Amino acid sequence: MNNLRGKTKYLVLLLLVVSAGSCNSGKTVYKQNFDIPHQTWDYDSVIEFSVNIEDTLNWYKIDFTVKHTEEYPFANLWIKSIIIAPDKTYRTDTVNIPFLDQNQRWIGTAIGRTWTLEYPYADSVRFLKKGKYTFLIQHIMRPQQINHIKSFGITIKKSK
Repeated sequence: MNNLRGKTKYLVLLLLVVSAGSCNSGKTVYKQNFDIPHQTWDYDSVIEFSVNIEDTLNWYKIDFTVKHTEEYPFANLWIKSIIIAPDKTYRTDTVNIPFLDQNQRWIGTAIGRTWTLEYPYADSVRFLKKGKYTFLIQHIMRPQQINHIKSFGITIKKSK
C-alpha cells in the first residue's frame, strides 16, 4: 500500500512538472491591435507593428486578428504584409483572409453584430536576427476605402 502511495505521489508530481512546462510553450510574445478610425480603412493607410525579438532559437506562430461588422460587404480581405528585419532585409506576402465559410456564414466569434476572426498567418517562423522587426499591413482590396473593419491585430507566440 505504501508503495502505491509513493508511486501515486510521484505520478502527480510528474504531471505537475509536465503541465507547468507545457504552459510555457505557446507563450504570447507580442499582441497588439490597431483600431481603424471610423471603421474605414484607406488603401494608403499602412498599419505598423514593431516587435522586439530576443530569442532567435525558438520557432514562432503568427496570427492576424480582424474585427469587422456584419455590414462588411466582401467575403474576404486581401492584405499585403511586409516584415522588415533588424538588418533591413524584408519579406513581402500577399494574404487572402476569408471571412465566410463554404455555407456563406461568417467565420469567427461574434459579439452582437461584430465578428472577430483569428487567421493563422504562419505556423513555423524563426527570426534569424535579434532586434526590432517591423510588420507593415496594408489592405489591397479594389476600392480605395473599405468600410466596416473595426481593427486589425497581430499575435506572435512561441510554437509548441
